Amino acid sequence: MLKRQHRHRPKQSHSFKVSLALAAISPFLLAAYGWEAGTTSSTVTQGLAELDKSVLNKVMRQSASYTTTIKDNTSVLNEAIKTSVTQEALSAQQVSNADKKARQMGVAVVQAQKLSDDLIDVRLNYGAATGQGHDVCQVYTENKQLDNAVKSAATVARNKVLNVDNAPGRVANSNMAVLKQRNAVHTSNFCSPEEVEAGECEVSSTVAGADSNANVLFTSSKPGTKISAAKAAVRQNILGKPDLSIPKSVGGTIPGQAYLANVNHKTALSAFPAYSLAYLESMSEVRDDLKDEKGVSQSPNDVLFNTVTRYYGGEDSKEWTKSMIAQQPRGLMVELAKMEGLGAWMDYQEYLANQRLEGNIAAMTLTSALPMEETLNRQARSLRKKQTASTLSQ
Repeated sequence: MLKRQHRHRPKQSHSFKVSLALAAISPFLLAAYGWEAGTTSSTVTQGLAELDKSVLNKVMRQSASYTTTIKDNTSVLNEAIKTSVTQEALSAQQVSNADKKARQMGVAVVQAQKLSDDLIDVRLNYGAATGQGHDVCQVYTENKQLDNAVKSAATVARNKVLNVDNAPGRVANSNMAVLKQRNAVHTSNFCSPEEVEAGECEVSSTVAGADSNANVLFTSSKPGTKISAAKAAVRQNILGKPDLSIPKSVGGTIPGQAYLANVNHKTALSAFPAYSLAYLESMSEVRDDLKDEKGVSQSPNDVLFNTVTRYYGGEDSKEWTKSMIAQQPRGLMVELAKMEGLGAWMDYQEYLANQRLEGNIAAMTLTSALPMEETLNRQARSLRKKQTASTLSQ
């Protein structure tokens, strides 16, 4: 700005310098050429007037130049101030916009972070790996399979009760024929080395004596195998010989009616053990509709065993332990609920087993009372005979 003001400063004219030089040498000229008062006065007056006019003109021009310079400088300052104000206003707006955008971005970041945290919490608390317990889909499938296996075992047991020669309600024409058939099955499938030495069998069996070993009822086996046949044989041998049939003509007599009543009594007493033994066999029968995750067929006992050992000692127990370490508190609670549910289900199955046990105990108690019943019958017959004899003697 100072440079601009210096650039507009007016320069002194050449005539002004000449006037000053004439004013300086005028006394000497007067001395040299003589002095005339009138002429000199007129000349001086005229010179002064011209000088005054010249100085005044110069002053006015200089004043106008200064005024113009000031106006120019003022205009420049105004423009500079205006530019500065505009820049400041623009800068403030830019800063405001930048701050607004920064705040909006900050809010978006906070919302995104919150959403991310919520998603992480949801994934941890409800995800299959950390919030639903151990292998939720597989466990659900296995538990459902276990429930169906046990339910179907009861249905299979009812059918197995009837597939032996001494099934409840079944009678035979001859005990000898039944025993001969049982012996043929034994010598073909369950002959022992001792029996081979005694000449009762030709070849010793790999499952010798299985038809008289109750352990086979708890051994998983497929239908059609020797172990499966041994299970039926064990049940037959435990229940004893079949009841013999009587001729139709005898059935209507008093002795025939008494015999049939005793057969019904025996059949009812053997119903509970017959069903319990058949249920044990059905629980150990390997079925194609019960398969593990590798596709291997299982028995209901195998399914139950694998379910329990999932938590303690089984092949899946290590994976279960690893899964529990990774679980969130909610996942642990879910797993605990599943375990408690399994425990409640097993309590119910134990309740059903206790009902069968109570029935067996009741049947056993009544069986032990049968000799007493026979004694009472003999005493009653003896009293009747004495009463009849006394009546006849009178």
